[in-house]
Amino acid sequence: MKKAFTLVELIVVIAILALLAALLLPAISSAKNKAHGAYCRNNLRQIGTALASYTTEHSQYPLFTSFSENKKWYDTLKPYLPGGWSNGVYVCPAYRGIVFDGRVDGNSMYASAGSYGWNSGSCSSEEQYLYGLVSAYPYLLFDEKQIREDEVSAPSDFITTADSFSRSYLPKEIPIVEGAEFLSRRLHIFYNKPIAKKVKVAGKRHDGYSHTAFGDAHVEAIRLSTLLMSEKENDLRRWHRDNLPHTELFQ
Repeated sequence: MKKAFTLVELIVVIAILALLAALLLPAISSAKNKAHGAYCRNNLRQIGTALASYTTEHSQYPLFTSFSENKKWYDTLKPYLPGGWSNGVYVCPAYRGIVFDGRVDGNSMYASAGSYGWNSGSCSSEEQYLYGLVSAYPYLLFDEKQIREDEVSAPSDFITTADSFSRSYLPKEIPIVEGAEFLSRRLHIFYNKPIAKKVKVAGKRHDGYSHTAFGDAHVEAIRLSTLLMSEKENDLRRWHRDNLPHTELFQ
């Protein structure tokens, strides 16, 4: 007759299993995060390559948004990169925010929300975006003048698209906005609470990093604190097509 396990033995076995699970979970989580990061970088590399192909062919960058054609920048890239805003390479597997494909409604073009964003430059105190991949425009009033290829002084050091993180006008209240399609080192006053994040919360997406594509289609993993908080001129200039830091915007 086989001897049955005693209650003490069962408790010991359960405790050992729980301990092993506790030891394995961080490793599993780390492996998952690394896989998500690699997937995301590949997405941005494909987006960056499509953007570079368009720019080379047309000698200018796509419009951020076109009222006349009801198109966004990612619509313009479809001949080079099939898929839509809510599927395929435009979806980061670690993004958990809202997804919205903004379109024209009357005289307004709604901003999209999702995994990635388009470098709009830096917002002035008059809420005018400057030096990014849009011609100068006041908040939510877009013109349709495309940025020429030769207006970007240093493509390999100029951010084009990245994980959808921006630095808010109101750093103490909502230091980081995650999900808005317009990237900015200095975003206009933003009151959309569902996509406003604290630094620690936003940092969970890629262990405190943002994957960032540049004009030559290479991708870097940059710490959020460096990308959005650094006051160093070399970090600020990467947001601007003239490759200047424009420190006057960050006083």
